[in-house]
Amino acid sequence: MSYGYFETKVNGDLVLDVIDGRNVPGAGVQTWTKNGYNCQFWFLTPDGYFQSALKTNDGQDLVLAIKGDNKSKGAELHVALKTGSAGQKWTFDGTTLISKLNNLALDVPGSNKSKGTKVQMYDRNNTAAQSWIYYGNAQRCKYTFYIQKC
Repeated sequence: MSYGYFETKVNGDLVLDVIDGRNVPGAGVQTWTKNGYNCQFWFLTPDGYFQSALKTNDGQDLVLAIKGDNKSKGAELHVALKTGSAGQKWTFDGTTLISKLNNLALDVPGSNKSKGTKVQMYDRNNTAAQSWIYYGNAQRCKYTFYIQKC
């Protein structure tokens, strides 16, 4: 399995991020400055889940989900345990992440260039707010440690 990060075309310094690196169901999703932590690494599974590199304390996978399976524009996103609901299934056409629940796109509201902007679902409109660049096989380490014999 190869994780990578999704960089928004609104501001090339920002990537999709689980808020505060919280590895619990219900944690929100935002754009944030790339930092190399697991809260910014994702993998689109063959069965359509957009899985975070974060795991719960007991080792369960967390996936991107539309809160409450809300089909409306402006619906919030968070991470959740896999349940098989349509609100957790996605396609990526090379630029846009599209929900199988409502055919809406993952969107940066108002093309906001500020870090900490919570992402939402919105009508597909082919703008930078819905354009993402996937960098696969990205390095998932923040630090390099050297072991020295004493």
